[in-house]
Amino acid sequence: MKQLKSRWPYLVLALILSYAILSLVPPSIWADNLAAVALVLGLTGVALFAYVRWLRGKLGSIRSWPSPEVNARVRRILTLGDFSPRTARTPKQIVLSLLILPLIALLGAVAGVALVLAFSGDGLTGIRDTARGMSVMFFLGAVLLGPVLHGLTFRLRARYDLKSVLLSVGMYLPIFILMMTILFHLGWYLVVDDQSFFTISLDEMIIPTYTGALFCLSTVLLFRVGIKPAPAPELTTHLTYRMSERVTFLVSLTLLATIVILAL
Repeated sequence: MKQLKSRWPYLVLALILSYAILSLVPPSIWADNLAAVALVLGLTGVALFAYVRWLRGKLGSIRSWPSPEVNARVRRILTLGDFSPRTARTPKQIVLSLLILPLIALLGAVAGVALVLAFSGDGLTGIRDTARGMSVMFFLGAVLLGPVLHGLTFRLRARYDLKSVLLSVGMYLPIFILMMTILFHLGWYLVVDDQSFFTISLDEMIIPTYTGALFCLSTVLLFRVGIKPAPAPELTTHLTYRMSERVTFLVSLTLLATIVILAL
């Protein structure tokens, strides 16, 4: 029971991700492919059981080779341990942490552009458009969601109890949903030729609301998984930062309400 309690974030996250994946697949597909679905679920269950029962303990020895100290140092460098939302403290570390995700997305965008240039045939127009659109959306997603992810993580680093978690989710959920709404609407505008940029329907709000809530809740549940987060940066104690956070929340909530009212 104690082990189960200590792993409750993993269990809740697994349930959320399972529901997210299953809900995106039409029921008719599951019904028409029962054998394939059963086979995939069975193999996944066997793999998880084998990992938990036998492989996890053996793989743990890799983390202490050649020595625990050297191994920890190497993993910290490779995973950019000082430049993540859960560990960055100094202004330099925070800036680099904010830049890492957009830079990775920019590299992906460059790869997408290279792919577009590589396919020059007339019959590959769909591939070029898809690659170009995905590259742009990944980069914009990193730019829009990166600061929001950092802000939520900084609040959780300052205090992580039930009251703080509820307040943090209540404040950042509208921000996540608004960022996802902008991202999805922009993608829809780029794909559909006759789509008006200033018109958003209620149907377009379903996926952004769904994914925004998923991003927000996953951030909260994974906050202490894997590493022990560092204390909150000194920046978060400044009055200007707190006021900016509140203004962002109020503006996001107002814009979401306006979008919903205009979509009715």
